[in-house]
Amino acid sequence: VAKFIPAPKLKHLKIGFWDYGNYVLKKVHPELIKLWKRAGANCIFKMLEGVDPKDFTLYAGLHHSYFKTASFPTYRPDGTISGKELDGWYFRKHKLSEMLPKITCLQLENVRKTGWTGMDYEPSGNAMGFIPGSIADFQKEYGVSKTEFETMRRGLVTKGYGYHAAASPSERKIYYKWNEYQSKLYVEFIKALAVDLKKANPEAKIYNCTQDGLAVPDIRGSGLCVDDSLQCKYLDMLVPQIYSGYNEIAAKYAVIRSREWYQRIQKINPQCILHSLLLIRYANGKIRNSPQWLRQQTIGSFAEGARGVSYYFIQDFNATDWAELAETVKQLAMVEDFYVGGKRCDEEFKIYGAPERVGYHPIWPGGKREINNPDWHMTAHQQGRRILVTFFNYNAKNDLTVKLESKHVFEKIDHGKQNVDGSFLIPKNQTAYLFFQAK
Repeated sequence: VAKFIPAPKLKHLKIGFWDYGNYVLKKVHPELIKLWKRAGANCIFKMLEGVDPKDFTLYAGLHHSYFKTASFPTYRPDGTISGKELDGWYFRKHKLSEMLPKITCLQLENVRKTGWTGMDYEPSGNAMGFIPGSIADFQKEYGVSKTEFETMRRGLVTKGYGYHAAASPSERKIYYKWNEYQSKLYVEFIKALAVDLKKANPEAKIYNCTQDGLAVPDIRGSGLCVDDSLQCKYLDMLVPQIYSGYNEIAAKYAVIRSREWYQRIQKINPQCILHSLLLIRYANGKIRNSPQWLRQQTIGSFAEGARGVSYYFIQDFNATDWAELAETVKQLAMVEDFYVGGKRCDEEFKIYGAPERVGYHPIWPGGKREINNPDWHMTAHQQGRRILVTFFNYNAKNDLTVKLESKHVFEKIDHGKQNVDGSFLIPKNQTAYLFFQAK
């Protein structure tokens, strides 16, 4: 590990780690900091002693246990108290300072030390929100009868996250209304945190790490009963958990998912940064992402609009992963100006020779997503008079040969080669960078 070539510093993009263990970690060993820097990491989700802010952006945060109180409980559909955070419905009658009197001061302390504060808030209309007063408000606002609501509630008790797929069309209609209602309430919580914080310090920056649910009919958002994207209206950065799996289709899906999140955030609050949280492997999992697929997901997420990528979680990095991360950062340093300052121009390139097929990717809970051309992906960015085409080959067994038709003048290719017939070879499980002079 000590022998790999150090990565260059990134100018614009953030790359680092998310880890629950960081909440109990107070100080970092100097040798570990050297390893992080050598691999090219420049951010971490924790305020840690021994880390120089000149080298790392520290996204300070509070554990989610700080954001709940026994005095204002929320309930599961079976009526038991949920361990989830404070419910947004309470803000209809109470102020944040009444429910969590110390929270703004705690967040201001984070901001004082790092400029950032945030949390890990993962709401779900399947696991919280069944407060009697909130249920009554929902029934009144959406014209839902007690019988209709009780049918949905019983279905959630018996089917859990699978209720959405099992429900009849009429039941699903009520469920979608509950999804919309709960999503709005979750935003009230984020709004209260952000408004109070920025009233005390207008320069404060706030983020949230959330689940991967988008608006109906999104499979994951429908299953979780939440549109997590709405909260970005009040945030400086949103960190969705884009955990997609461990093969070529999963690698492409993660890139597509980052694009969908970026497009959604741009519609709601273009000033909010997308920071994609990617999966190394689940805790104690035997299957893991290869360093190559993780690189493809990372570079693809940046190409599709993310300005930060972090990995969940740092303990799952093997020794060779650090050298691979350094190589990823090296490639990003070569092209980040295009991703940050360039304009998309994909439509100016026609692709010939790339395999065409449809793949299917399983989506929790109990769905699947059709993925067009899962073996490859392409983006094009123009900055000034130069164009970068990023071509991803997700196939772990075979090289990919393609031809590109365009009015623009080809300059060079990195991490691939041009054949004598003008076609381009993208090595198996790699990303190639093609540079053109714009005409």
